[in-house]
Amino acid sequence: MHLRRLQPHPLLVPHIEDIWAFESADGLPPGDLRTIVPNGKPKVIMPYLGAIHSVSDGQAVRHDSSAMMVVGIMTTPVLLDGPGAVGIIGIQLKPASAYRLLGVSQHELTNSIHPFDDLLERRERELHNAIGAAETVEQKVALIQALFIQRLSGSVHRHTMIDQALQMIEVHTGRIPMNDLCRSLGYSRRYLDMLFAEYVGISPKLVARIVRFQHFYQRWGQGATFKQFSCDMFDYYYDQPHFIKEFKQFTGHAPVAFAQQHNEVGRIFYQD
Repeated sequence: MHLRRLQPHPLLVPHIEDIWAFESADGLPPGDLRTIVPNGKPKVIMPYLGAIHSVSDGQAVRHDSSAMMVVGIMTTPVLLDGPGAVGIIGIQLKPASAYRLLGVSQHELTNSIHPFDDLLERRERELHNAIGAAETVEQKVALIQALFIQRLSGSVHRHTMIDQALQMIEVHTGRIPMNDLCRSLGYSRRYLDMLFAEYVGISPKLVARIVRFQHFYQRWGQGATFKQFSCDMFDYYYDQPHFIKEFKQFTGHAPVAFAQQHNEVGRIFYQD
Protein backbone atom coordinates (compact mmCIF):
# COMPACT_ATOMS: atom_id res chain seq x y z
CA MET A 1 0.00 0.00 0.00
CA HIS A 2 1.17 3.49 -0.82
CA LEU A 3 -0.27 6.94 -0.16
CA ARG A 4 1.01 10.12 -1.75
CA ARG A 5 -0.24 13.62 -1.16
CA LEU A 6 -0.87 16.33 -3.73
CA GLN A 7 -1.00 20.09 -3.27
CA PRO A 8 -4.29 22.00 -3.39
CA HIS A 9 -4.58 24.86 -5.87
CA PRO A 10 -3.71 28.18 -4.12
CA LEU A 11 -7.31 29.38 -4.48
CA LEU A 12 -8.53 26.24 -2.70
CA VAL A 13 -6.09 26.15 0.20
CA PRO A 14 -8.69 27.80 2.52
CA HIS A 15 -11.22 25.14 1.51
CA ILE A 16 -9.37 21.83 1.10
CA GLU A 17 -7.85 19.96 4.02
CA ASP A 18 -5.98 17.27 2.11
CA ILE A 19 -5.59 15.62 -1.31
CA TRP A 20 -4.22 12.11 -1.60
CA ALA A 21 -3.87 9.19 -3.98
CA PHE A 22 -3.98 5.74 -2.41
CA GLU A 23 -2.71 2.73 -4.35
CA SER A 24 -2.36 -0.97 -3.60
CA ALA A 25 -1.28 -3.40 -6.30
CA ASP A 26 -2.57 -6.35 -4.28
CA GLY A 27 -5.86 -4.86 -3.13
CA LEU A 28 -6.76 -4.18 0.49
CA PRO A 29 -5.19 -6.71 2.90
CA PRO A 30 -7.78 -9.35 3.92
CA GLY A 31 -6.44 -9.67 7.49
CA ASP A 32 -6.72 -5.94 8.13
CA LEU A 33 -9.69 -4.19 9.75
CA ARG A 34 -9.77 -1.85 6.71
CA THR A 35 -11.64 0.69 8.86
CA ILE A 36 -11.87 4.43 8.27
CA VAL A 37 -13.05 6.25 11.39
CA PRO A 38 -14.99 9.54 11.56
CA ASN A 39 -12.84 12.66 11.38
CA GLY A 40 -15.48 15.35 10.89
CA LYS A 41 -14.50 16.12 7.28
CA PRO A 42 -16.57 15.50 4.11
CA LYS A 43 -14.74 14.03 1.13
CA VAL A 44 -14.89 13.59 -2.62
CA ILE A 45 -13.43 10.26 -3.70
CA MET A 46 -12.79 8.75 -7.12
CA PRO A 47 -11.34 5.30 -7.83
CA TYR A 48 -9.11 5.42 -10.90
CA LEU A 49 -7.96 1.81 -10.78
CA GLY A 50 -10.24 -1.10 -9.97
CA ALA A 51 -13.25 -0.79 -7.68
CA ILE A 52 -13.82 -0.80 -3.93
CA HIS A 53 -16.78 -1.59 -1.69
CA SER A 54 -17.68 0.33 1.44
CA VAL A 55 -20.09 -0.46 4.25
CA SER A 56 -21.17 2.03 6.89
CA ASP A 57 -24.14 1.84 9.22
CA GLY A 58 -25.59 -0.94 7.07
CA GLN A 59 -25.24 0.97 3.79
CA ALA A 60 -23.20 -0.94 1.21
CA VAL A 61 -21.85 0.99 -1.79
CA ARG A 62 -19.74 -0.11 -4.75
CA HIS A 63 -17.34 2.55 -6.04
CA ASP A 64 -16.47 1.88 -9.67
CA SER A 65 -13.46 3.25 -11.49
CA SER A 66 -13.87 6.90 -12.61
CA ALA A 67 -17.09 7.31 -10.60
CA MET A 68 -16.83 10.38 -8.36
CA MET A 69 -18.61 10.05 -5.02
CA VAL A 70 -19.36 12.53 -2.24
CA VAL A 71 -18.92 11.18 1.27
CA GLY A 72 -20.69 13.29 3.88
CA ILE A 73 -19.44 13.63 7.43
CA MET A 74 -19.62 10.16 8.95
CA THR A 75 -20.37 9.49 12.60
CA THR A 76 -19.78 5.72 12.40
CA PRO A 77 -16.82 3.77 10.97
CA VAL A 78 -16.60 2.87 7.27
CA LEU A 79 -15.37 -0.62 6.35
CA LEU A 80 -13.61 -1.00 2.99
CA ASP A 81 -12.99 -3.97 0.73
CA GLY A 82 -11.08 -4.20 -2.53
CA PRO A 83 -9.78 -7.63 -3.54
CA GLY A 84 -7.97 -6.50 -6.69
CA ALA A 85 -5.50 -3.75 -7.54
CA VAL A 86 -6.95 -0.43 -6.48
CA GLY A 87 -6.18 3.27 -6.86
CA ILE A 88 -8.28 6.02 -5.26
CA ILE A 89 -8.14 9.80 -5.30
CA GLY A 90 -9.44 11.49 -2.17
CA ILE A 91 -10.10 15.19 -1.62
CA GLN A 92 -10.89 16.04 1.99
CA LEU A 93 -12.82 19.27 2.41
CA LYS A 94 -12.73 21.65 5.33
CA PRO A 95 -16.13 21.38 7.01
CA ALA A 96 -16.85 25.12 6.82
CA SER A 97 -16.29 25.07 3.02
CA ALA A 98 -18.19 21.94 1.99
CA TYR A 99 -21.47 23.88 1.70
CA ARG A 100 -19.94 26.20 -0.91
CA LEU A 101 -18.07 23.53 -2.86
CA LEU A 102 -20.87 20.95 -2.93
CA GLY A 103 -23.85 23.29 -3.18
CA VAL A 104 -26.21 21.33 -0.94
CA SER A 105 -27.40 21.40 2.66
CA GLN A 106 -24.84 19.31 4.51
CA HIS A 107 -27.35 17.41 6.65
CA GLU A 108 -28.52 15.76 3.41
CA LEU A 109 -25.07 14.18 3.05
CA THR A 110 -24.41 13.18 6.67
CA ASN A 111 -23.67 9.46 7.12
CA SER A 112 -24.23 8.78 3.43
CA ILE A 113 -22.42 8.43 0.12
CA HIS A 114 -23.81 10.01 -3.05
CA PRO A 115 -22.77 10.05 -6.72
CA PHE A 116 -21.21 13.41 -7.52
CA ASP A 117 -23.41 13.36 -10.64
CA ASP A 118 -26.40 14.12 -8.39
CA LEU A 119 -24.89 17.47 -7.42
CA LEU A 120 -23.84 18.63 -10.88
CA GLU A 121 -25.38 21.47 -12.82
CA ARG A 122 -25.75 21.11 -16.59
CA ARG A 123 -22.85 23.48 -17.31
CA GLU A 124 -20.53 21.33 -15.20
CA ARG A 125 -21.09 18.02 -16.94
CA GLU A 126 -18.52 18.57 -19.69
CA LEU A 127 -15.82 19.21 -17.11
CA HIS A 128 -17.00 16.20 -15.10
CA ASN A 129 -16.70 13.97 -18.17
CA ALA A 130 -13.17 15.28 -18.78
CA ILE A 131 -12.19 14.22 -15.24
CA GLY A 132 -13.16 10.62 -15.99
CA ALA A 133 -11.30 10.67 -19.31
CA ALA A 134 -8.08 12.20 -17.94
CA GLU A 135 -5.16 9.75 -18.03
CA THR A 136 -3.11 10.65 -14.96
CA VAL A 137 -3.89 11.25 -11.30
CA GLU A 138 -2.45 14.75 -11.55
CA GLN A 139 -4.69 15.61 -14.50
CA LYS A 140 -7.79 14.28 -12.73
CA VAL A 141 -7.00 16.22 -9.55
CA ALA A 142 -6.37 19.42 -11.52
CA LEU A 143 -9.73 19.10 -13.27
CA ILE A 144 -11.61 18.35 -10.03
CA GLN A 145 -10.06 21.46 -8.52
CA ALA A 146 -11.01 23.47 -11.61
CA LEU A 147 -14.61 22.40 -11.04
CA PHE A 148 -14.41 23.53 -7.40
CA ILE A 149 -12.90 26.89 -8.39
CA GLN A 150 -15.73 27.36 -10.88
CA ARG A 151 -18.21 26.67 -8.10
CA LEU A 152 -16.57 29.11 -5.71
CA SER A 153 -17.00 31.96 -8.18
CA GLY A 154 -20.76 31.60 -8.13
CA SER A 155 -21.39 30.40 -4.58
CA VAL A 156 -22.67 32.19 -1.51
CA HIS A 157 -20.17 33.69 0.91
CA ARG A 158 -19.03 31.47 3.74
CA HIS A 159 -20.70 31.90 7.14
CA THR A 160 -18.03 33.47 9.36
CA MET A 161 -19.77 32.37 12.55
CA ILE A 162 -19.42 28.73 11.49
CA ASP A 163 -15.71 29.36 10.87
CA GLN A 164 -15.35 30.88 14.34
CA ALA A 165 -17.22 28.06 16.04
CA LEU A 166 -15.19 25.34 14.33
CA GLN A 167 -11.95 27.14 15.13
CA MET A 168 -12.89 27.38 18.81
CA ILE A 169 -13.74 23.67 18.93
CA GLU A 170 -10.37 22.82 17.34
CA VAL A 171 -8.40 25.14 19.64
CA HIS A 172 -9.98 23.48 22.67
CA THR A 173 -9.49 19.98 21.19
CA GLY A 174 -13.23 19.41 21.48
CA ARG A 175 -13.30 20.15 25.20
CA ILE A 176 -15.25 23.42 25.12
CA PRO A 177 -18.69 23.22 26.82
CA MET A 178 -21.48 24.08 24.41
CA ASN A 179 -22.85 26.77 26.73
CA ASP A 180 -19.45 28.49 26.66
CA LEU A 181 -19.31 28.21 22.87
CA CYS A 182 -22.76 29.76 22.47
CA ARG A 183 -21.96 32.52 24.94
CA SER A 184 -18.73 33.41 23.12
CA LEU A 185 -20.49 33.57 19.77
CA GLY A 186 -23.58 35.37 21.06
CA TYR A 187 -26.07 32.81 19.73
CA SER A 188 -28.51 30.42 21.34
CA ARG A 189 -27.82 26.68 21.36
CA ARG A 190 -30.88 26.08 19.19
CA TYR A 191 -29.77 28.59 16.54
CA LEU A 192 -26.22 27.23 16.53
CA ASP A 193 -27.49 23.67 16.06
CA MET A 194 -29.68 24.84 13.16
CA LEU A 195 -26.77 26.57 11.40
CA PHE A 196 -24.47 23.60 11.89
CA ALA A 197 -27.08 21.22 10.44
CA GLU A 198 -27.25 23.34 7.29
CA TYR A 199 -23.60 24.29 6.81
CA VAL A 200 -21.69 21.42 8.49
CA GLY A 201 -24.12 18.49 8.68
CA ILE A 202 -23.82 17.58 12.36
CA SER A 203 -24.25 19.43 15.63
CA PRO A 204 -21.39 21.38 17.23
CA LYS A 205 -21.47 18.96 20.17
CA LEU A 206 -20.91 15.99 17.84
CA VAL A 207 -18.14 17.89 16.03
CA ALA A 208 -16.48 18.42 19.42
CA ARG A 209 -16.77 14.72 20.27
CA ILE A 210 -15.12 13.72 16.99
CA VAL A 211 -12.33 16.31 17.43
CA ARG A 212 -11.67 15.02 20.95
CA PHE A 213 -11.59 11.40 19.77
CA GLN A 214 -9.27 12.31 16.88
CA HIS A 215 -6.78 13.76 19.37
CA PHE A 216 -6.11 10.19 20.48
CA TYR A 217 -6.67 8.39 17.20
CA GLN A 218 -4.20 10.57 15.28
CA ARG A 219 -1.51 9.75 17.81
CA TRP A 220 -2.22 6.04 17.34
CA GLY A 221 -2.05 6.54 13.56
CA GLN A 222 1.38 8.13 13.93
CA GLY A 223 2.73 5.19 15.93
CA ALA A 224 1.80 5.79 19.57
CA THR A 225 0.40 2.90 21.62
CA PHE A 226 -2.72 3.10 23.75
CA LYS A 227 -0.54 2.78 26.82
CA GLN A 228 1.47 5.85 25.82
CA PHE A 229 -1.51 8.20 25.72
CA SER A 230 -3.68 6.61 28.43
CA CYS A 231 -2.11 8.92 31.01
CA ASP A 232 -3.89 12.02 29.65
CA MET A 233 -7.17 10.24 28.87
CA PHE A 234 -8.80 11.73 31.97
CA ASP A 235 -8.02 15.24 30.75
CA TYR A 236 -10.46 14.57 27.88
CA TYR A 237 -13.02 12.11 29.30
CA TYR A 238 -14.89 11.91 32.58
CA ASP A 239 -13.84 8.34 33.18
CA GLN A 240 -12.61 5.21 31.42
CA PRO A 241 -16.11 3.82 30.59
CA HIS A 242 -16.91 7.12 28.84
CA PHE A 243 -13.72 6.85 26.75
CA ILE A 244 -14.44 3.20 25.90
CA LYS A 245 -18.01 3.98 24.83
CA GLU A 246 -16.86 6.85 22.60
CA PHE A 247 -14.02 4.83 21.11
CA LYS A 248 -16.32 1.91 20.30
CA GLN A 249 -18.86 4.17 18.61
CA PHE A 250 -16.26 5.68 16.28
CA THR A 251 -14.17 2.55 15.55
CA GLY A 252 -16.62 -0.32 16.03
CA HIS A 253 -14.31 -1.89 18.65
CA ALA A 254 -13.39 -1.41 22.29
CA PRO A 255 -9.85 0.00 22.71
CA VAL A 256 -8.28 -3.27 23.90
CA ALA A 257 -9.84 -5.30 21.06
CA PHE A 258 -8.83 -2.63 18.52
CA ALA A 259 -5.23 -2.59 19.75
CA GLN A 260 -4.96 -6.34 19.20
CA GLN A 261 -5.82 -6.09 15.50
CA HIS A 262 -4.28 -4.49 12.42
CA ASN A 263 -5.79 -1.45 10.75
CA GLU A 264 -3.00 -0.38 8.42
CA VAL A 265 -5.52 0.87 5.86
CA GLY A 266 -6.82 3.31 8.47
CA ARG A 267 -3.39 4.19 9.84
CA ILE A 268 -1.80 5.16 6.52
CA PHE A 269 -3.86 8.36 6.23
CA TYR A 270 -2.27 9.75 9.41
CA GLN A 271 1.32 9.19 8.36
CA ASP A 272 3.45 11.89 6.76
